[in-house]
Amino acid sequence: MNAPVFRSKVRQWRIRTIVALILIMMAWVAQAAQPITFYRETLDNGLKVVIVPNHRAPVVSHNLLVAAGAADDPRGASGLAHYLEHMMFKGTPRFPEGSYDTIIQGLGGVHNAYTSSDMTGYYVTIASEHLEQVMRLEADRMQNIQPSPDAFLKEREVILEERRLRTESSPTALLVEQMRRVLHPHHPYGMPIIGWMHEMQQLSPEDMRGFWRRYYTPSNMTLLLVGDVQPAQAMRLVRRYYGGWRGEKTPPRIWTQDPPARSAERVMLPDSRVRLPVWMRFYRAPTLGSSLAQPAIKPVKKPRASSYMALLYVEELLGDGETGWLYESLVRQKKLASAVSISYYPFSRGEGSLAVVIHPVEGVHRDAIEKAYEEAMMEAQKRDISEEDMQRVRAQMQAAAIFARDDLQGMASLLATLMMIGADPAWINRWEAELERVTAEDVRHWMRVVMNNDYHVTGYAVPKGNPSPSKGETL
Repeated sequence: MNAPVFRSKVRQWRIRTIVALILIMMAWVAQAAQPITFYRETLDNGLKVVIVPNHRAPVVSHNLLVAAGAADDPRGASGLAHYLEHMMFKGTPRFPEGSYDTIIQGLGGVHNAYTSSDMTGYYVTIASEHLEQVMRLEADRMQNIQPSPDAFLKEREVILEERRLRTESSPTALLVEQMRRVLHPHHPYGMPIIGWMHEMQQLSPEDMRGFWRRYYTPSNMTLLLVGDVQPAQAMRLVRRYYGGWRGEKTPPRIWTQDPPARSAERVMLPDSRVRLPVWMRFYRAPTLGSSLAQPAIKPVKKPRASSYMALLYVEELLGDGETGWLYESLVRQKKLASAVSISYYPFSRGEGSLAVVIHPVEGVHRDAIEKAYEEAMMEAQKRDISEEDMQRVRAQMQAAAIFARDDLQGMASLLATLMMIGADPAWINRWEAELERVTAEDVRHWMRVVMNNDYHVTGYAVPKGNPSPSKGETL
């Protein structure tokens, strides 16, 4: 992948995470005459229900959220949460395989599912008059999924091919995967969501059924309805279709935690498919979820609540395209790189990461890039952050919010993520005030705390046949 294409893809990723999540919040709050209202209830079986009425269009987003994702995969069975997500579309005795898609599409709806480290989500966006039919379908498949052995084996080949296409065929993806494993050596965030190939090949129907029984139970799930619904009417449907669901109580999620980092690590990936080298550096970083410090997570050190907010400013100031400070230093001034990007995702349940990606100009050695980057970071950490800088970042977020005003499913996905990392969904009503509260000193503090030279993972993807790795590098 050449540098401009890679930069474009990274920028698209940043737009998805910032616009589709953060800016959707700002847009919805800004357009409301009063804070967004949430209706909440918990059924006798433990199913949590959250309803967010919005009558701008006769459409509703129905979301079933499982508090289990790739981080909950059993040891030796990585990829199981994602695999089960695929299998949930394979039919039940009442609605055989294929009928779910046919019915939803016939009603004019859109549906999909997704797996993250923290959760698994299933959503349908459809005309509100068809909400009852959606509940009938979803309640049935959540309780009665019974894929045949043939369907299981066939879908296993599908996810194996997905890994081949998305990871095995991309040196950059392989490098990122290895760097995350080193960054989080004990925490489950070091495991790829799709799973390791050798473990995916051994997944069995018994593994899948065990995961389904353990986590797909009402006390471990949340039903989120966003859109054109009346809470009282919606709750009558919820009780009718989900009230009789029974299941065992899921044990608390206790994840192995990484100890405090003591040293810097290096990973080098030599690959004959690499045409232009890439240099990366990953740092551990606090998130909204880690700042909440749920007891089951047992963080080594609880960060200040402002950390994740300040890091959004860091991401923008250092890596906002051609106006970013690192681009200014490494591309424009020193002409050592063709592209620089930074990505930070604040909506994780546990400690996350901040990633820097640099594409050297042809002929520039990775050591020169590393030296120039560290010099640029030393300058950035000393640089004055003006009120103009702060206002520019806020203005960029607020301007982009205009394009997110009518994204119903985007709002639902954001609320789903917040709930699954342990945050109160009503937090979105405080978002903009928290953004305004961040000071230049907060930004400078968290830039220094996270992006220091004491601990990080540095990675290189280089054409095969390059010199052997330096001391401390891992192949």
